Amino acid sequence: MQKDISSKLTSFIFEIMKLMKDEAATSGIALTHFRILSLIEMGNLNNVSSLSEMLDLTKASVSIAVDGLQNEGLLEKQKSNEDKRYYKLSITKNGKTELIKITRKVRNKIKKRISVLNLREKKQFQSYLSKILNDND
Repeated sequence: MQKDISSKLTSFIFEIMKLMKDEAATSGIALTHFRILSLIEMGNLNNVSSLSEMLDLTKASVSIAVDGLQNEGLLEKQKSNEDKRYYKLSITKNGKTELIKITRKVRNKIKKRISVLNLREKKQFQSYLSKILNDND
């Protein structure tokens, strides 16, 4: 049974990732760029090194993506006062607008998939996800 659950959960995760990729693409944003914007918006990850580690990409790859996002006006880089080699990354107003637009579309599609559950099942599902994710919502 456990393999079946993990297989289904993995399939669901990949389906969500595909939704993110497709919705980002319709906005002209690569999935990696969308993930970078999302991670920065969530907080704590605001430099190339931390993003590189979280995304399991080289610093060079993340730097190229960050430069692309900056050129598109979706991200800003500010040099650190303490270490001139270090840049703090932040999302621009346009970046937030694009991120919200894409995220809203993805969430709506997820809600549609979950709509097959009744209210009790949705509450159970949320409870199970919270437990699995160690979340106390």
